[in-house]
Amino acid sequence: MRTGSFNGGSALLEEPLSLFIYQKSGQIVPEYSYASVKVADNNSYYYVMCENIDGNYIEKHFAGTDGILYKKGNSADFSYKGEDQTKYVSEYEQKTNKKNEDYSKLIKFLKFVSESSDEEFEEQLPDWLELDPFMTMIAINELIDNQDSFSSQSRNFYLYYNPETQKFTMLAWDFNLAFGRFGGGDRNMPGRVGNQTFQVPGEMPPMDFNMSIQRPEGMANRDINRSIMRPEGMPGRDGNQTFQVPEGIMQGGMQGKNQLNERFFANEKFSQMYQERYDELSKKIYCDGSLLEEIDYIAEVFTEYNKKNNILDQNTYDAEVQKMKDYVNQKRESICD
Repeated sequence: MRTGSFNGGSALLEEPLSLFIYQKSGQIVPEYSYASVKVADNNSYYYVMCENIDGNYIEKHFAGTDGILYKKGNSADFSYKGEDQTKYVSEYEQKTNKKNEDYSKLIKFLKFVSESSDEEFEEQLPDWLELDPFMTMIAINELIDNQDSFSSQSRNFYLYYNPETQKFTMLAWDFNLAFGRFGGGDRNMPGRVGNQTFQVPGEMPPMDFNMSIQRPEGMANRDINRSIMRPEGMPGRDGNQTFQVPEGIMQGGMQGKNQLNERFFANEKFSQMYQERYDELSKKIYCDGSLLEEIDYIAEVFTEYNKKNNILDQNTYDAEVQKMKDYVNQKRESICD
C-alpha cells in the first residue's frame, strides 16, 4: 500500500476527492483508505493509504491479458532513443513479467510518437493508445488543478500494454498535490487556478486501518474504504492548440519536452475531441452536487472518529473542509449554468 499526503492539506482531502472524481468518471484508479498510526505514547499520524499499481492491480482491471506494465519515471519525454532497450529502463520501469524484460512494444510506440509524420500521427495514434482514458485523465487533472501530472510534469502515470487490444492504456496515480497543491502552493495565490483565486486546504495528518465508522445521528453505516460505482464516460481541453494549457497547468513542465502531449494538442482533430471531452467532464464533475456530498461524507466520518481519538484539531480540520468546499463552489459558479 502507498501512504500519501506529502504537501497535502491537513484534512487529507486532495487524493480521496481526486480518486472519487476519477472513479465517478469511469476511470481506473487505486482504491484508498484513511488510516491512523500511533507508536507507543507518541501522537497519532493521519494518512491516506492507496492501492499499489502492480500485477494484482492489472489482474483486477485487465484480467487474463498478461501484458506489460511500465511505471513512468521523472525524466521520460516520450522520445525515441534507438533500439537498445537499456536506454529506457531508467525512464520506464517494467513492473510485470519481470523475468522477461521486454521493452520492444514500448520502443515501437516511442518511435511512432517521435518520428511519425503529422498525417501518420493523426491516423495511427488510436491504434497505439487508448484515447478515451488518455483524454479523460488529462481533462480531470486540469479540472482539479493537478499540475504534478502527465501534462505539466510528464510523470505520475503508468503505461500498460494490453496484448489483446495491442494498445497502451495510460493509468494515472498520485493525486496528493491536486487542487492547487503542487509545489506546496496555496489556492490563495492569485492566478493559481486560471484567473480565479481558489483556496487550498491546509498541511498534514492521521485513522485506524480500514476501519468502518458509524455515521452520526442514525445515518447508515458506510465504510470509508468502499468501492465507488463508476458511471459512464467523461471529457475536455481549451482550444488554440500548439498546446495551449487551460486552468493553470504549466506548459511543458519542468521535465522538458513531452512529445506525446505536444503532438496530441498540436493536432486539430485531437484538440477538438479533447475540448468536447473537457466540456462534458467539467459539468459532470462539478454540477451534480456529488463532489460536495462526498466532502461532507468524509468530514462526517472523520469528525465522528476524531471525537474519540483526537488525532487532529477539529477546528483546523473544519477550516480545511470549508476551503475545499469554497474551491468546489467557485468552480461550480464558473462552470455550471
